[in-house]
Amino acid sequence: MPAMPEEPLPPPPPPIPPAPRPVIPIEQPPDDLANLDSTPVMPISEPGVIAPAPFAQVYAPPPGDAGVPPSMTMSPPPIPQSYYPPAYPPAATLPPAWPADPLAYRNRGVAGYQRPGVITALAITAIIVAALSFITSVFSGCTAVAVTTYAKRTGAFARTAPTITLPKTASQGITVTADGLAASEREVIARALRIKMNRRLSPKRELQLDGFLAEHGRKIVDDQTITNKSVAPLIAQVGQEFATAGSASPDFFVFKNNPLPGRLILKDDAAIFKPDDYSPNLTTHTTEPVTDEPAAPPIPVSNGLEDEQAQALLARVQQLGNNRVTTAQLSTLNSLMQSPTSANWITDSSTIPGLTAQVKSAAVQSDGSVTITFTMGKLALDPQGNLVGPMPAAPTVAPTTLPSGAVTPFVMGSISVDKGACTLGIIDAALSALLAIYLLVIAILSLRSSGAPRKLFVIYALVKIACGTAAIIGFAWIMQTLAASNDPNGFAQSMTSSFKGMAQAALTISAIGIAYPIAILLTLTLSKSAKDYYNSGT
Repeated sequence: MPAMPEEPLPPPPPPIPPAPRPVIPIEQPPDDLANLDSTPVMPISEPGVIAPAPFAQVYAPPPGDAGVPPSMTMSPPPIPQSYYPPAYPPAATLPPAWPADPLAYRNRGVAGYQRPGVITALAITAIIVAALSFITSVFSGCTAVAVTTYAKRTGAFARTAPTITLPKTASQGITVTADGLAASEREVIARALRIKMNRRLSPKRELQLDGFLAEHGRKIVDDQTITNKSVAPLIAQVGQEFATAGSASPDFFVFKNNPLPGRLILKDDAAIFKPDDYSPNLTTHTTEPVTDEPAAPPIPVSNGLEDEQAQALLARVQQLGNNRVTTAQLSTLNSLMQSPTSANWITDSSTIPGLTAQVKSAAVQSDGSVTITFTMGKLALDPQGNLVGPMPAAPTVAPTTLPSGAVTPFVMGSISVDKGACTLGIIDAALSALLAIYLLVIAILSLRSSGAPRKLFVIYALVKIACGTAAIIGFAWIMQTLAASNDPNGFAQSMTSSFKGMAQAALTISAIGIAYPIAILLTLTLSKSAKDYYNSGT
């Protein structure tokens, strides 16, 4: 293929002329150069050249020394004060880590030394002991007061308890054999059986029991052990046997640990003892003989109120009647209350408040009549003082015929105790209660910033030890002198046992209470912290 001819290039464009530069006028420096900064310029060392440290200079002895070259006559520069740390002061100039004088605990405040832990523990324990001591003091005092009160009341009952002697009864016609027991011994055994049964036997079975003991009593009960305490353990079991339809169930008593163990069965017409060794049964049939003596008259329930008691009752009626009860009505009421008919409205009481509390109201009507309401009934009197309605008969009780031939009403028995022992117990209880309050105050003061002086704890400890010793002596004395007498029913003996248990508990509590004051004395004497705390007192 033939070659194309080359075209010529276009000519270059003309050059663009440069823009003219602006002319900046040169400011002339001011003629006044007084205001220019005249601070010299900090010299700058040449690169790579470091000024030597002051301590790197060569030490030279003072000038004037012979034989010293001139290059060593330069004196060392002074050492900067801030370059090295300050020297540690000697131990003699340091303040003591613990003050040499007694510890001023109370003057240090919160930022200084605090109360020793033993003092804090002593104060907190004192609060607890104070509360317990107050409660136990109340218990001890109530025990001593109860023993004194019941001994006084039962002594009064024993002096005024009447004894009713009945005429000869059927049991006095029973013949006592050589193996039989006397009437008093038979009554002890019968009472023990009744206590085990928690009820009384029927009169017919009481008669059969009495006849059996009068004939064979010494065979089953040793005559050397017939007392209230010795007979009860011999009775191992009581109860009633099965019976046929239409007949009463026989009562049975099982005797153990006695001369002839066995089973005693009581029926309405016989008494049968079956020995455990299968020896022949002991059987008795006791019949009630006919007597020509007249029946005993009924006994009034009450003989009426005493004059002092009646006057207190009348005053109560007049008070409830707003002083509108007339003299005639009060006179009739006084006669009724001092006669056996008083038992229709009033129950006998050993205290005057117990009698007056039975008067509930006294309503005076518009016509002048008065209606008095008692606990047991009502009594109405007209304006002239006459009883409205028929005169009620005096309540009576028929005499109880027992095999022994004589009977006494229920006697609670009397309790005797030494008055000095009870007085000592009451005084100790009162002082112990006051000491408990005193200890509580000391404990509260000990927890404050001022603290409580040591002598307050010492006074408490010494007085408490003395009171505790007196309490131990007093309650031990009460237990030793507490006794029951004139106690055919065993009631006073049971009360005596209860009071002895209470006195034993009070004695034990008093003995334990002495341990705390002894612990206080030992703590204040042996604890170094406690001694230093109180020696620094203010």
